[in-house]
Amino acid sequence: MEVQKAGLLFCLFLFSVFVSDCTEAADECMHCTGKDYRGKVSITIGGYTCQRWDSQTPHSHDYVLSILPEKHLEKNYCRNPDGKYRPWCYTTDPIKRWDYCFIPRCSTEPPTIVPELTCTTGDGSFYRGDISTTKTGKPCQKWTSEYPHRHDDTPEKYPCKGLEENYCRNPDGKIAPWCYTKDLETEWEYCHVPGCVDEPEPRPVLPDLEDCIHCNGEDYRGKRSITESGHTCQRWDSEKPHKHYYDPANLPEKHLEENYCRNPDGQSRPWCYTTNPSIRWEFCSIPRCKTGPPAFVPKHTCATGDGSSYRGIISVTESGKTCQSWESQTPHVHFTTPEDFPCKGLRGNYCRNPDGKKDPWCHTTDPETPWEFCNVPRCEDQPKPVLY
Repeated sequence: MEVQKAGLLFCLFLFSVFVSDCTEAADECMHCTGKDYRGKVSITIGGYTCQRWDSQTPHSHDYVLSILPEKHLEKNYCRNPDGKYRPWCYTTDPIKRWDYCFIPRCSTEPPTIVPELTCTTGDGSFYRGDISTTKTGKPCQKWTSEYPHRHDDTPEKYPCKGLEENYCRNPDGKIAPWCYTKDLETEWEYCHVPGCVDEPEPRPVLPDLEDCIHCNGEDYRGKRSITESGHTCQRWDSEKPHKHYYDPANLPEKHLEENYCRNPDGQSRPWCYTTNPSIRWEFCSIPRCKTGPPAFVPKHTCATGDGSSYRGIISVTESGKTCQSWESQTPHVHFTTPEDFPCKGLRGNYCRNPDGKKDPWCHTTDPETPWEFCNVPRCEDQPKPVLY
């Protein structure tokens, strides 16, 4: 078996040399972390054959092409759908759940597609400012340093994530920019990086929000702590049995008290990690409030930030495709429905951003294109009114 794997690795090496020297145009190389890799390598670094993404055998998983069309999970090709540092796949070996793939780096420079911001939008992965202290004032450790904390979030591993000096960054898909700290007792913390647009004031906690939810329950402050299938919720300040990034000390605005059901990440309703080691998380069963939600979301006819407050009537994508109605499941079956996202303005077939993508988008009426972003004008680009 070891000889067979060694042979496969040697073949991969020869293949990588051939590809990187002769056929980079065929997409058999990767830029950055390989998030946009669309090649056909289907053997892992360890010599394992990749499991098909549309298969749940031998390993069950959530990366399904019909639900995540933008991830290009074709056949059993190596992909990077979750922001790891290189493409990977589940393997056909029942003992080995997944493994990284060997994809050579492209010799050409990556396309300049990432805006370099000095403020945050979304999870702050585009932030390239020079803030270098955490929310609690701790100085950041340099990304190239292994002291006082050893780590592998290095510029070599994440070559396109802006890991210069000791500046706050988000290379690995956390919910906000962060850094390792120079404090021996604190490995890492989130940083306080200002948003690119002023966020709306938090909605006040009203009495009728205690045991029911408006919209997606992002402002639910009740005390339910049992999931819809009856599992007890894990405390948010605990890392057992499930490790996670939702630290109440670093995210006070999310109100992650005790083990109460919350919605800190924009899901369709509140949820929690469970105390069952075999079930990482589940939604909670919380009834909807009978009263209408307070009007607190600005409704723009242009886009600010990620465009989640856009309520205009553009209904074609950036390439000119007509949008599919949000209530329709034809030609594309989806879960972004008005019922699941009741306060996201999913009327007709207008471009919207219900799920935290980088811009407004829509499903298309083209059977070959599940969804595309829309060309919605930016509010900051609108002409200023002329004063006479």
